[in-house]
Amino acid sequence: MINTTTELLVVLNKNRGLIEEFFEKRDRDIYLNDISSDENFLEKMDYLVNVGILEMAEEPFTLNDTLISFLENMLETNRRVEIRVIGEDLAYLKEKISDYKNRDLAHKQKEYLRAIKRTLLRINKTIIVGFKVISERVTLEYTTQINYSEKIIELNRYRKKIDELIQAEKEVDRVILKELKFFKNSHNQEVLQMFYLLANTLRELRVSLVELQQTVIEYINKSQEKKAFFEKVLRLRELIKNQEIKQKTDIEVLIQKEKHKKLFIEKQKNFKTQLSLDTVEYYSDDFEERVKRVIVDISIAEKPLNKAPKIDEEILNATEEYSDEVDKYALQRAFRGTSLDLFTFLDNKSYVIEMSLEDKLLIYSQMITLFEREYEYSEKYKEYDNYQVLDIYNRQRG
Repeated sequence: MINTTTELLVVLNKNRGLIEEFFEKRDRDIYLNDISSDENFLEKMDYLVNVGILEMAEEPFTLNDTLISFLENMLETNRRVEIRVIGEDLAYLKEKISDYKNRDLAHKQKEYLRAIKRTLLRINKTIIVGFKVISERVTLEYTTQINYSEKIIELNRYRKKIDELIQAEKEVDRVILKELKFFKNSHNQEVLQMFYLLANTLRELRVSLVELQQTVIEYINKSQEKKAFFEKVLRLRELIKNQEIKQKTDIEVLIQKEKHKKLFIEKQKNFKTQLSLDTVEYYSDDFEERVKRVIVDISIAEKPLNKAPKIDEEILNATEEYSDEVDKYALQRAFRGTSLDLFTFLDNKSYVIEMSLEDKLLIYSQMITLFEREYEYSEKYKEYDNYQVLDIYNRQRG
């Protein structure tokens, strides 16, 4: 037997390849043909049993339970929250219990009891570690994640994990209670001890899982409230910036100038030029006078027609088309590809017709109205004659 820690470390290091192979295959039966890491295994077999590495010197070969538990705790092999493996372990447990009850396989009962004990221990550990890891990560996510959208997504994911663990706990409890008679009649103290250990874990976990589920729901609700609050704050900040633009760039004064009014949408005047028969009859006394007044209002009173002047040949052959309208959407597409501020871009832009400073300022204000959500607003201004113009840039896209 190994008596000191130093001796244990020496044995583990000397047989590390073999121990690693047995540890990786610890959840299934290992036979001589499965061993590939040590050609001299048969010569070492009795020695490994004596020093407590192997359970026994006969097939199927298995590592000592104490050593397996020691290595699992050191390596934290169950830190991942794999709740689905509980279902696989339950299926394996029911299979081994069925094999144990089969009289034709009575010579393997010892082997089956060991597999049952290991499976009970594994289920117990998976449940405990799963609950612990989920609890830690829920608290960590809620207290450290600053992005509320990401926080809500992750908390909902852990909420589903908790639901899975609750369902797994119920299924494990149902299976072991169904096989209660088997465990009591197994006459194996270690198996019975594992049964009571798992039953006690399930009883304590039942209350803790409900509390954890309530905590996660509370965290999600608080996060959603804070997310909605910050969205409103950001929207308010954006509205304040837009109001500052209106105040600090003389946009309203510019728009009121008579020469620019034609570029803004105004409601057109409509005149009723067709009268119904009922209307004609109602106004029969002064119908003629009313018709004359309508004709005068819409500027189609009878006038002598003049011939149109002859069109200049140079105009007919012109290849360029001029328009008072400027395509703001085309300008915005070109602006997206620059790092300039908006007014510098507009001021340096080449136009088909000559544009004054006021013309460019008008286009500047119209583009802010059309594309306000695509811009970032700085705190800096430029002076152009008597105007202060705020520096506005393209919003950075993540």
